[in-house]
Amino acid sequence: MASGVEICDDVKDMIAKMKVVKSGDDQNDRVRLAIFSIRDCKEIIVTKKFNQKDVGDSPVFSIITDEMKGDPCFYALYDCNFQTKDNVDKDDLIFITWTSDAASIKNKMIYASSKENLKGCMKGVKHHMQLNDHSDWSRQALAEKIQDKSTWRVAKIEKVDI
Repeated sequence: MASGVEICDDVKDMIAKMKVVKSGDDQNDRVRLAIFSIRDCKEIIVTKKFNQKDVGDSPVFSIITDEMKGDPCFYALYDCNFQTKDNVDKDDLIFITWTSDAASIKNKMIYASSKENLKGCMKGVKHHMQLNDHSDWSRQALAEKIQDKSTWRVAKIEKVDI
């Protein structure tokens, strides 16, 4: 079921910016996390963004954890840095849908029914995580989601061992 919620152009532009990282770009300006919310049950907007310079040495993983404590529902696009057990550094975009069990039924329904429309803007984003409880969000769960079980395993996420 479609919700009728529109996606703002700023959201589409943010997704495109995160998907295409040019080698000559300043790494401090690279967007590591974008938070999207539904405003007035009408449109999906960018509510927060975190560039590498904003994040510094803080793990983006922890920023997402903090956002989950303060907001019962949101979408996020996370530029996850990780390392395989073969010491290969990788980056993947992960689309996250956070709908807390404590959120109202109305919010859960509007986020669930708008998700597919937003996913349509994220062609090329390989991973999606649906989170409903804080226990769903762990480095181990993230590693299981992004690793290629047939060829390589995740050893570290943002320099933290799994």
